[in-house]
Amino acid sequence: MSHPRASSLKQVFAKFGDFLHDIAYLSASLFVWNWRKHQYRRPRNTMRCPCQSLSDSGRVGESRCEASYYLNKPERFAIVCPALKPTAQGLRCHLLLADVRPFWGRAVAILTALTLSLYLTSATLWFGVLRLQGDDSVHWVDCALPTNWSNLAIARAAQYRQNAEIAILEHNLPAAIRALSSTVDACPDCWEDALLLAQLYEQIGQFAASEEIFASLAQKHPAQIEPISTAHHDAVLASQRFDSLQSLAFERLLQRESTRPEDWFRTLLVATTLSDNPNTIWTQYSFECEQLSADHLPLLGVVAPPAETTKEAAINQLLNHRFEDAQLIPLRWRILYESGAVSAARDSLQQDAPWLPPFDAATARWVVSESLNSKFVTNAEWENLVASAPSTSDLLRLCAASLQVESPPSLTGIKNRIHRDDQQLSAVLWLTAAATKDPILTAVMAARLKTLGFSDLPVIDSQNLPSHLASICARFSIPREIHYALMLATRPVPPTARFR
Repeated sequence: MSHPRASSLKQVFAKFGDFLHDIAYLSASLFVWNWRKHQYRRPRNTMRCPCQSLSDSGRVGESRCEASYYLNKPERFAIVCPALKPTAQGLRCHLLLADVRPFWGRAVAILTALTLSLYLTSATLWFGVLRLQGDDSVHWVDCALPTNWSNLAIARAAQYRQNAEIAILEHNLPAAIRALSSTVDACPDCWEDALLLAQLYEQIGQFAASEEIFASLAQKHPAQIEPISTAHHDAVLASQRFDSLQSLAFERLLQRESTRPEDWFRTLLVATTLSDNPNTIWTQYSFECEQLSADHLPLLGVVAPPAETTKEAAINQLLNHRFEDAQLIPLRWRILYESGAVSAARDSLQQDAPWLPPFDAATARWVVSESLNSKFVTNAEWENLVASAPSTSDLLRLCAASLQVESPPSLTGIKNRIHRDDQQLSAVLWLTAAATKDPILTAVMAARLKTLGFSDLPVIDSQNLPSHLASICARFSIPREIHYALMLATRPVPPTARFR
């Protein structure tokens, strides 16, 4: 004896199966029976009526419909053919045998309604799925209207971006990379997200992936080459991949995509100084070097001398060169000085001083003359520089200048001029004090930064500063010039012995 509930379930499934059968048959009938009726109505047609029973009279309301016999509920065939109507004798066709015709308009209307219903149902389901995934910025109209489908990609990209930001705050870089990868897939034109993805790949050591994304962004978004190049520079500098930094700086100089080529020459100088392969430029770009301008070649000759040129010859060529681009003139003394040619840097500064702002020229003279003057004179000139610095950016440059000499001066005067709420300058002075081995000032500036809300700062000194430098510079947006000076100052080789 079967269980009553099991029997009722069987009946439900049987009825549902009958319903699906009727739906499938009616869907096919919209084409099949209308087509057979269409053939029947053709002129000079001799075929029999496809749907009325031949044993009936063929008069209105007396003929049965053979097309409805295959349905579990024959009255449902009225959906396809409205001529089928109920009578006292049952379902009968209300057309004469000679007037039987197809109902194409009804078929098109039904198919249109079914298609539209299916489309709207699918759009609603897709909208529900997106909302369940937490994408609250998606609207139903965006899912339903084809003209708004582009908004879906933007909304999904925003959702993935939000997930990436949360993962970054939680220091979950793999999750952040997955979210940003989905963001880039959903919105290929979101170059800022791709840029962040490349930076994260650089952080976890996936250098090939990061270089591929950086190169692709530079090619696809030439209008954004400045921020892309800057982010590429910062990422490679943080990873201390100086060979790649040389290549990046040289490519930007070669393509003349920067409004300040002197900045990329400065980058090239630092990268070459810190690289284990200072001749990377000439080994990888020997042909391209010939395409540089007449102003760029003498500078490159000192930064990365070719194999057939001596360092002395390169220095003399740069010292005697007449620049066509006045923006590059202030770079000459710096390149000569940081290449170890201190005497040539002094000679260069004498002729180039008119091209420098007055305060920059005074700072440069102090740097190149520090090894010649007595300690008393050097300190007196330094105090005058600190007292006369007209702006915060000048104080930043003084911090960089203090790292370029063999005997760093006292930084107390700069500390006294810093506003207590100036986070960036306080951080620069904190790093500079650590690099110049001033533990007292380092502790004082660390305490000041803690009062400004930075309680999680590491304890730094001249020994461990290189391992914390990249993260601190990124956190406080330390200018590139200061970052370079700190990197050069904390490496084992003293400043005036570079390239020797």
